[in-house]
Amino acid sequence: YGSYDYLAPQIFNLSTTALSLGSTGEWRVSPQFAVQGSALGQGIFLAIGSAVFGHPWFGVLLSSGVFSVALFWMLRGWFPAPWAFAGALLAVLRICTTTYWINSYWGGFIPAAGGALLFGAYPRLIRKPTATSAPNSPGCGTTASRS
Repeated sequence: YGSYDYLAPQIFNLSTTALSLGSTGEWRVSPQFAVQGSALGQGIFLAIGSAVFGHPWFGVLLSSGVFSVALFWMLRGWFPAPWAFAGALLAVLRICTTTYWINSYWGGFIPAAGGALLFGAYPRLIRKPTATSAPNSPGCGTTASRS
């Protein structure tokens, strides 16, 4: 869904067409003033890294692990297990060691993991398009039925 940010709508409006992938909360300070915010995935992982391990960078490592597993799962839907493992290993060695995703707090692993779950669900739903195959495909929240 799109996001809409505002501060006292009668006086000043700021509208954006950003894509918000998270939960949006709103707190009404008064009838004329509201504060909105969005809790995105990367911030949650940074908070877990800080709370559990004492530094937010460990949350980046945790998110890279989530991405690695999701990437293997996606490739496993398209290729045999040895090829999926080799492809995931090559991608993880490249992406999880030398890119800014691992060397900054800006992230990228969580949206990439979401994309991997989505593209991993596709071949599984094509092979067996039933309502019971959708829960087995975590990247796809829709159900399919035979026609």
